Amino acid sequence: GQARGVILGGNLSVQQLLLGTPHHPTAEDILWWTEDVEEPPYRVDGRCQQLASAGWLRQVRAAVLGDMERCADDTPHALGPFGLTWAEMVQPRLATGTPCGQVTGWGHGLQHGVLPIGAVATQSISAARVTLAFEHPLLAPAT
Repeated sequence: GQARGVILGGNLSVQQLLLGTPHHPTAEDILWWTEDVEEPPYRVDGRCQQLASAGWLRQVRAAVLGDMERCADDTPHALGPFGLTWAEMVQPRLATGTPCGQVTGWGHGLQHGVLPIGAVATQSISAARVTLAFEHPLLAPAT
């Protein structure tokens, strides 16, 4: 699926702790990127459930889970409960039809990809890849 919005997200545990405070980011259309480290599947599910119950996930137009380092069996996309991938576990918390995918190399793992929080982009998610097309240049040339 494809969606346009503002890139927001970060560590899932921190996002849940900020919920209900003036520091929790929000926008009309969110491209949600999240990751975590050393959290068992039931906590990941509970954190997503709290974000959903608070209504925050209703603004999400597409979701991407980064590395879930040491959250189950030490693989970035470790299986959660009932043999589901992390994306499959999060998908039911999102609005029907919201695309949800997974990537490696973004999060607490050994590779740290850079994500421009607050940038407006169009995100495409398929079974094989996640792509972002930014609406504005992220860096302007020096003059």
